[in-house]
This record gives sequence, structure tokens and C-alpha cells, in this order.
Amino acid sequence: MARRASRAGVDLMTWFVTDDGFPEHPKVDRLEAICGTWERFAAARTVWHDMGCDCARRLTDGAFLRVRAHRVCRMPREVVDAALECLAAAGLIRIDGADGFVFHAWSEYQPT
Repeated sequence: MARRASRAGVDLMTWFVTDDGFPEHPKVDRLEAICGTWERFAAARTVWHDMGCDCARRLTDGAFLRVRAHRVCRMPREVVDAALECLAAAGLIRIDGADGFVFHAWSEYQPT
């Protein structure tokens, strides 16, 4: 599905771009309200960040599977699952199929 970016056999560094206004964005305010506790909110923000980095590195154009989130995020599965549901409810990602997710407006903010 995904591969590491390379040119002439040399790995290229990819970047996950985050708007400097992200901490005060209305969707992040909504995420905080949906999560209910600072622990769930922190977990959701960590999942968002870590999966963004992973999608950029693997060149997936913002798409990922739940099983990949379980591998990348280094938290208990139930915490990751709850974070994914909160992120989807806040509109930061969308559900794509049974176990897939896609970042909202990936191509508007990230290189594709």
C-alpha cells in the first residue's frame, strides 16, 4: 500500500505539516468537548499527530487502517480506538470503510 519516498535509491524525508493555529482551531475545541477528560483529549491529539506523521512517511495521502494506528500509537488498543472515534466525531478524520480512516482535507494541507 505505502512506500517510503526515495529518489535514486536514497530515502527522502517527508513532513507532516501542522498549522500553528491548530491548538485553538474550532475542531480542536470540539475534540476537547467530545473527549470529556484531558487524558482522552491528550490521547486523541497524540493519535492525530502520530498517524499524520505515519501517513506522510508512508505516502498514503492521509489514509490509514485501525490496525496501523494500533501499531504506531503505542497506547492500549482501547485508548487508540476511543481516540479515533473522538477524532472522527470532531471532523479531524473521517471513517473510511469498516476499519479505515482518512485525514480531513489532507491534500489541502499536505504534499501528495
